[in-house]
Amino acid sequence: KIATINIDEIKKNPLKFHRDFISRNVPVLIKNALYNWPAIYKWSASYFREKLPDKLVTVAVTPNGYADAIVSDNGKKLFTLPEEREMKMSSFLDKLDNPFDDEIYYIQQQNSNFENLFHELWRDVDIVPWAIKVKKGEVLYLPSLWFHHVQQSHGCIAVNYWYDMNYDIKYAYFKFMESLYHKNTLIKMLRLENKFTIESFYPQYKNVTTIKVKVKKGEVLYLPSLWFHHVQQSHGCIAVNYWYDMNYDIKYAYFKFMESLCQ
Repeated sequence: KIATINIDEIKKNPLKFHRDFISRNVPVLIKNALYNWPAIYKWSASYFREKLPDKLVTVAVTPNGYADAIVSDNGKKLFTLPEEREMKMSSFLDKLDNPFDDEIYYIQQQNSNFENLFHELWRDVDIVPWAIKVKKGEVLYLPSLWFHHVQQSHGCIAVNYWYDMNYDIKYAYFKFMESLYHKNTLIKMLRLENKFTIESFYPQYKNVTTIKVKVKKGEVLYLPSLWFHHVQQSHGCIAVNYWYDMNYDIKYAYFKFMESLCQ
């Protein structure tokens, strides 16, 4: 079970939050974090239709909602990127309201798309002063806006603060497993939509421990670097993802050491 903490506790003692979670590199769900954000009360499909109807946005399109994923083509396994289409915001919202079975549309551009492409929404979010105190001396970068359905499992070298604006998001984390390394069992990427298929190819997958958490409206998920994770939700979702670069300290050195042993 994931740990939870109220935002007031962090504001009262940022150092304790740093010691208990950031220093240990473990995820935590932050409650009541966004009560002062106008986005919590404003952001919806109707709000975006009214405020940004003709704004051109880059939309990722996939047959199953998995971007940056492995697909089969004539018996070959290929790593693929999503198709990207430019369309008006109103057209994108129409796609969400009238989904196709073989086309999943979502805004998922990284590299600070919120800061660079959605300046009309800046006044709806806060600068997160408590996070600045916690991460004092580190550069906040790549705030991104997300409308998405399903995300492929992946590990991330950045530290994430995931801010949910409306519907629930389900996360599954995969804890590191201690066991003997078996030759020729290196797994570069997994598809998780079929658990039984995975276990038939990789029997040790059944030993993986998962931590599942539901991020509700107005909550913040702190996701440390190097945690593999899988994201789902049952409704259209709007979220802002703040990224910090990770600390390249002893934990990163251990990670690179283990990586080199497995190559």
